[in-house]
Amino acid sequence: MTQDHMQVLGQVVRELRIAKKLTQDELGTKAGYRSGAGVSISRLENGQLRPGAERLDGVAEALGLTREELETRVSRQTVENVEAATADATATESRSPEGSKDRYRRIEQEIDARKRDITDLSRVFNEARDRALDDFFGKFTEIAGRIEGARQPDPTQLHGKDPIDVIDSKVQVATDGVPQPPASSTSGAATDFQLVWLKRAAQLAAAGAGGAMVLPILAAAPLAAFGIVEIAKRNRKRQQEFDAKLKRAEAELDATTPGFKALQNILPRATETLDYIAVHAGHALNRWENQIRSQVGSGPVTWELLSHGDRQLYNDFFEIAAAQITVLTIDVQSLLTTLDGDGLNQLITQADEALTQSQNAVQTLV
Repeated sequence: MTQDHMQVLGQVVRELRIAKKLTQDELGTKAGYRSGAGVSISRLENGQLRPGAERLDGVAEALGLTREELETRVSRQTVENVEAATADATATESRSPEGSKDRYRRIEQEIDARKRDITDLSRVFNEARDRALDDFFGKFTEIAGRIEGARQPDPTQLHGKDPIDVIDSKVQVATDGVPQPPASSTSGAATDFQLVWLKRAAQLAAAGAGGAMVLPILAAAPLAAFGIVEIAKRNRKRQQEFDAKLKRAEAELDATTPGFKALQNILPRATETLDYIAVHAGHALNRWENQIRSQVGSGPVTWELLSHGDRQLYNDFFEIAAAQITVLTIDVQSLLTTLDGDGLNQLITQADEALTQSQNAVQTLV
C-alpha cells in the first residue's frame, strides 16, 4: 500500500465515519482495535497507519462495507482527487500571465517566423549566388584554366552551406508531422536545438491529460490493480518535463536571437555583393576575354604573353573571385546555432568584417 493510497484510505474512512456519526474510539472498537482504539483510527485517517488485511476487514465491516467495497470507494476517491488537482492546475495556468500551452504556441510561432524570414532571405541570396557563380566565377575559372603559368582560383573553397539548408537540418519533420531531434552535433558551439522536441513533448502532455479522462472507466476496480496514483504521478511528471523543455527552448531562442538578427543584416548585404559581382565583374570579365582573344586568337595563352595591364586585370579578377569565396563561406550555421554569447559576438564581428572587406574590394576593383 503506497503512501498516496494510505492518505486516500484515511480520507474515505473519515468521511464514512462522520456520515455514520461514529467517534474514532467507537469505530476503532468496532473494527477490533483494543487499547488505544481511537488513536489507531486517528492515525489511519491521517495516513500514518498501514492496516493489515484483518484490521482492514474490521474497519470496512464497522462501516457497513466489505473490504472490496471499501477499496472501490478509495479508487473512486483517488479519481476525484486527481481530477480536482488537474482542474486546479488548469485554473492556475489560465490565471497566470502565460500558461504552458500559450508558451508553446508563442515559441512555435517564433520558430516559424524565423524560418520564414530566413527562407525568404535565402531564396534571394541563392539566386544571386547562382548568378555570380555562372556569370563570373565559373567563367573566370574556365578562362584561368587556359592561361598557362597563371595562379588558379580554387573552386573547392566554395563549401559554405545555404542558410535554409541549415534551418531544415535543425527542424526535421517526420511523416506524421512531428519534428524529430536532429543528429547530435560534435561541435561544442552548436546547439542540439531542443526546440524540435516541442511538438513531441506537447503530445506527451496531451497524453497525460487523456490519462486523467480515462480514469473514471477504472473507478470500479481496486486501486492496486491499476495503479491510479502512479498514473497521476506520471501525468504530473510529463507536465514538468514539458515545462522544462519549454524553458530550455525559450533560453535557446534568447541565446540565438543575436545571431538570427545578424543574419537578417548579413544576408541582404551578401546578396548585394554577389549581384554586383554577377553584373559588373561578369561584364568586365567578358570584355577582357574578348580583348585577349583579339590579341592572341583562340590558341593557347601563357602568362608571359599577357601585357602588364592584362596581368593586372587578371589579378583584379582573382581578388574578386577570392572576395566571392569569402562571401559564400561565411559561417551561417554557427551564426544560427551558437549559444555562447562571447563566441557568437566574435562570429558576428568576423562575418561583418569579412563582408565589408569583400564589398569594398569588389567595388574598388570593378
